[in-house]
Amino acid sequence: MLCKKNNRNEEVLPGYVGNTVSEEEMSRYWNILDKRVASNRDDAWIKYLHFGTKVIKLECRLPHLYKILDKQFATIADDTVNHYDTAICFWEDDTNSCINDLETDIYRLLIMCSFANGAVSTIEFFRPINLLMAYNAQTHTHYFSSSDMSKERIVDLWGEHLFVSFLNKVISDANTAVFHAAAIGIRGNGVLLCGRGGAGKSTLAVSALVDGFDFVSEDYCVFNKSDGLRAYPVYSTSSLSPEAIAQMNDLKYEFLNDNWNNTKYVVELAAYHDRFVKMLPIKAVFFPKICEEKKPSIEKISRGKVVAQTVHSTLLQLYKGSFKYADYAMWYKNGLEYVRHLTYSVNNQESVKHLMSFFDGLDCYQINLCSNLKANVDIMREFIVGLNKNKMTEA
Repeated sequence: MLCKKNNRNEEVLPGYVGNTVSEEEMSRYWNILDKRVASNRDDAWIKYLHFGTKVIKLECRLPHLYKILDKQFATIADDTVNHYDTAICFWEDDTNSCINDLETDIYRLLIMCSFANGAVSTIEFFRPINLLMAYNAQTHTHYFSSSDMSKERIVDLWGEHLFVSFLNKVISDANTAVFHAAAIGIRGNGVLLCGRGGAGKSTLAVSALVDGFDFVSEDYCVFNKSDGLRAYPVYSTSSLSPEAIAQMNDLKYEFLNDNWNNTKYVVELAAYHDRFVKMLPIKAVFFPKICEEKKPSIEKISRGKVVAQTVHSTLLQLYKGSFKYADYAMWYKNGLEYVRHLTYSVNNQESVKHLMSFFDGLDCYQINLCSNLKANVDIMREFIVGLNKNKMTEA
């Protein structure tokens, strides 16, 4: 097979094939997939997850992840619902054998079917890494399968937090997106804690939770801006450094596992689930900064720094370990060893503009954190209580 050179002087195998098929043929493919899913395992982990204004049916047929998923989604999961917006099915399978009856000599295959109502169903297959992703537009069902769906492999595909980048892909729209941010509040008024990893937002958010604050998240939130900015939870677990946990003498937690690079502990916070809220209106944005001062302080700052760092951090967290399937290219050296090349850019203008729009109209503040966790929480309490008083005065 002839190979061309890319701009890195690497050999790339010509292997992308796109096929448009009829509704009848696409239906046959869905029957094949559904049968393989059903035969894979009967006792699937099936829950209905409330992600902001949308409900996702998550069907996971990977037994080694059941306990983790139960812990991670404890506060947003239901066993039954009256309605859900979309379904996602994950399972482990030899996808090469599943696709063999379609094409045998291709390296990437895309099958498409367009319907009269404008909906498009797709099946994408990447042979070298035995990976299949599909979307049935008629049933609003996403499929994801690979021959290796171990936790380590999933981390490689999607980053540290299981499924978060994939879920973001499913739920994002003009008014909804997943953000790398924390959210806490008091009596219906909430604030965001934003910034890059290591800024102190997780420690501050969990310290506030222990001290009685309303709590949405310490790491990832779903934002919806259709009626003012509102934050919704994603995970019920927390990732904290051992040093932070050692400072929280009253923290009640269950250790689950180390995070992907062994820098933090993933812990369950079930003792505080009564303080987790399903939704929190956001009134201000905070940028934590660790300082050497003896007392914490709060100062109003321009939006630019806060928004820029939050958007940049969000894009990195959601995309650095994941595939942007429509823009994904397979590069090969010597016709054997593949090198992943992600053509999605975190500087994508439209993506940045979209994420920045969620902060319109919000005041931004910097909280200068000291080493006294209680003092940091107290100054946050004073600020948020002040928001409540201002609200009553305006009324």
